[in-house]
Amino acid sequence: MSNEERSSTNINGDFLHFQLLIDGLLRLGYSQISRGEFFTLCKKEYEGNYEQLSILQEFEESYIPEKALYWYTRHSFIYRILNKALRVQNINVLFLFQFFIRDLYQQLEKLQREQDQTSIRVYRGQLMSKQELDVLQQSKGRLISMNSFLSTSLCRQKSLSFISSEHDDLCRVLFEIDVDPRSSYGAKPFANISSQSKFVNEQEILFMIATVFRLVDIHQENKITVIQMKLCNGNYDHDMELLLEHMQKESEAYDECLSLGHILHNAGMYDKAEQFYNRMLNELPNDHPKIASLWGSIGLVKRAKGQLEISFQWFNRSFKKYEQMGDRQGLARCLQNLANIHQTKGEFDQAINKYNQALKIFQELPGDQNTWVAKCFHNLGVIYTRQCRFTEAVQCYKDALNIRETILPHTHHEIGMTLLNMGNVCCANDDYDQALRYFERALGIFTISLPSEHPSIATIYCNMGVAYLLRSSDYQQSLVFLNRAASIYHSTLPPDHPNIHRCDNMIDCVIQKQTQ
Repeated sequence: MSNEERSSTNINGDFLHFQLLIDGLLRLGYSQISRGEFFTLCKKEYEGNYEQLSILQEFEESYIPEKALYWYTRHSFIYRILNKALRVQNINVLFLFQFFIRDLYQQLEKLQREQDQTSIRVYRGQLMSKQELDVLQQSKGRLISMNSFLSTSLCRQKSLSFISSEHDDLCRVLFEIDVDPRSSYGAKPFANISSQSKFVNEQEILFMIATVFRLVDIHQENKITVIQMKLCNGNYDHDMELLLEHMQKESEAYDECLSLGHILHNAGMYDKAEQFYNRMLNELPNDHPKIASLWGSIGLVKRAKGQLEISFQWFNRSFKKYEQMGDRQGLARCLQNLANIHQTKGEFDQAINKYNQALKIFQELPGDQNTWVAKCFHNLGVIYTRQCRFTEAVQCYKDALNIRETILPHTHHEIGMTLLNMGNVCCANDDYDQALRYFERALGIFTISLPSEHPSIATIYCNMGVAYLLRSSDYQQSLVFLNRAASIYHSTLPPDHPNIHRCDNMIDCVIQKQTQ
């Protein structure tokens, strides 16, 4: 099993964004277009398999939300495609299965409310790669999240029957999970689904995707690895809980038709975000109240991918729509985005002018606009850094940081971004020790708040590589960080992105210096 195909995740930035992804899918409204694409996908997947195509036809003709658990437990096409998509986090497929995931969630919630609230122990027998087992063994005492629906049984012997035979390349694993429904407030739903299952005698307890457990112990019994876990409630980690709750509110501030794209963008999954927005572009009419926001969101994705001219066009289109609507906050956000394009292109006077226009509007608007005001200060700091106006840059970053540390959880990625840029100022002033301290603080925040393969993490690695090079000509340490950055950049950004060229050029430069 590859790193991209795992049944569980440790509690970190990857966990956080998987939780947000599932929440985003559950919030999506019904779409007749995506429902049609769902059937097209399944028919293509099982072309020539008449048994599965017959089941698919039955599903198409008779499916109702109240039968979601029945269809899931049939272990047919829907079970196999969905669980594979969850393991590898195939966003396109998960989007098409959104209606089914939501129906399963709601049915589990309903059953849980109706069932007895006594403590139980459940079991799951599973064949597992040594690589994945090693990851779990290193997680003893920690929290883990399941990347798919977790099917368990009240019967230990039945679970053992699934792993009765030995396999050369796979390890036999028995999960023992203790569940106290009375102390599971805030946990994802779970329920005994025997009454709804295709197999009524299975005594099956099904846990929702992204359920969190504490891994209590791992030991050997008769050549079987026994993993003891305990279901956690919503208070599993105070800092992570605060951050997740805040980011959920940020996503919910967007219309349900855009929130999933926002989640994907924040996770650094720019291609997936763009695909989602393009889908919405085909579904929303030009007079939809959220169309200007959608155009702006497409512009943000294009900018993140380094496509500045196309991005500028989308921002302009969005600006004109907000102007037509008389939406001053939307106008100010567009001014910020347009300013950012000018800033990236080195057109600093135009960028400063637009940031100041945006700042003025935000400061005049009613309600809490601090999030947007902090963005203006932060971006003005970036410009002043590039203009070598370091005193003004530091003041802008301090203003941004003061606001962000007041209104955001202390592990929020926007705090990390300000710390990263304060490190850049120190680098520009040849204070490499202080720069590295800022970079390390930012990296600590990003590790918690961003997926491990996020381009912003690559940016920190790249900047740390440069700092080690300039501080002490530490070529070896510099290359360690630059290579980490290059690996993430190449896997997440278009091949012509300027960050890739910059990082690759720095690696070549260090190697040349090392051989001189």
